[in-house]
Amino acid sequence: MWKSFECHGASPVADQLVDVDRLILHDPTIGVLDLGDASVRSVVVDGIHAPLTVRVSPSLEGISLAGDLASVRIEGVPTHAPLVQLWGDSGQGLLEGCDWAGRLEISDAPSLDLLPLSRMRSLRELTVRNVYGPVTGCSAIAAGAKLERVSFMRCYDIDVAGFPNHQALPNLTWISFDDIGAADAKVLRTRIDGFWNGHVRHARSRGWLAANTDNPFRTWDKDGAELHDGATTLWKHAQSRLTHATSIETRTAIIQDFAVALEQLCREHPLDTLRREQAAEAVSALARTHLGDGHHLARWTLE
Repeated sequence: MWKSFECHGASPVADQLVDVDRLILHDPTIGVLDLGDASVRSVVVDGIHAPLTVRVSPSLEGISLAGDLASVRIEGVPTHAPLVQLWGDSGQGLLEGCDWAGRLEISDAPSLDLLPLSRMRSLRELTVRNVYGPVTGCSAIAAGAKLERVSFMRCYDIDVAGFPNHQALPNLTWISFDDIGAADAKVLRTRIDGFWNGHVRHARSRGWLAANTDNPFRTWDKDGAELHDGATTLWKHAQSRLTHATSIETRTAIIQDFAVALEQLCREHPLDTLRREQAAEAVSALARTHLGDGHHLARWTLE
């Protein structure tokens, strides 16, 4: 059984990491997280909002980073190609220092440039999800000679012109595109035509994309019309009211009303962890935009 250590802000001292397999650090206030000599095999850092360097040990098996990742870099080379999970904006491209990843998951980036994949010679699995802006540089996927699994989910502007045919990936065993634009889906079907384990699902029409691109509850239709329509109505109503709000007091009241109504709706429908996080982010995003990062609603969570 793995031993975990969880902390907030400052880096743990060496004595706290003795025999620790998994480190979880929330809201780091440090510039360097040095784990080069630690036994830690799994690292989770969330709430990143400032430049951060993470020095990893040769025994690393997985690292998950969440927040503002544009100024984050990784130092050190693990013995085995581990899992790298990136949640948030990495400045379009990938993090510096993770070319050794064996599995790469990228989520919740406003846009993404995949050209750095051409340097990742050990990559076996690639997952890209929740990127609502352009996903460019897809031609670099062809450089992944070891790639076995490729998955894109909820990406609505994929560089399909540069996407390689499945024949360019000799070790491929799975490729899927789930919840993407219909125009992209049409092209991508030709890229995987004839491959025994390729899938294109839930192609979205232009009308759906126009109506839902900025809707944080766009994918809740899979959980039932009542929940999806209710959350979407609350979101659009709050957005409409905010366009006419001229004072911070009014904007605060509108977002607070949205949070209360959304919480009530979510009580009536069981939600998994992902949906709860999406609900919280919808409120927090409105607060950050209209009230500032320091406002308490920017850190709202679903009770």
